Amino acid sequence: MVRLLKPMLAVAAAILMIVLLPLYSEAPPTSALDFRTIQRAINAATDGDVVLVAPGTYMEYDIRFHGKAINVKSRAGPEVTIIDGTILATS
Repeated sequence: MVRLLKPMLAVAAAILMIVLLPLYSEAPPTSALDFRTIQRAINAATDGDVVLVAPGTYMEYDIRFHGKAINVKSRAGPEVTIIDGTILATS
């Protein structure tokens, strides 16, 4: 799972959690947006955002930043977060 952190969204979510938490017995909503691929998270990101990548192997071979001033980071380090850009030919 790839997570995109929106700074202003995080602040708004924190305020809502403080105000609404007593009304819910379930876990509060997350302050991040979840995406199935790194590229989708990058596409949704804007300058200043941080894309946090969950541990796992991602089969993505053409990741493009589109000139955005963003950070893409692993949540648990490169040992457990792998981008596999291998393209296998099919016959």
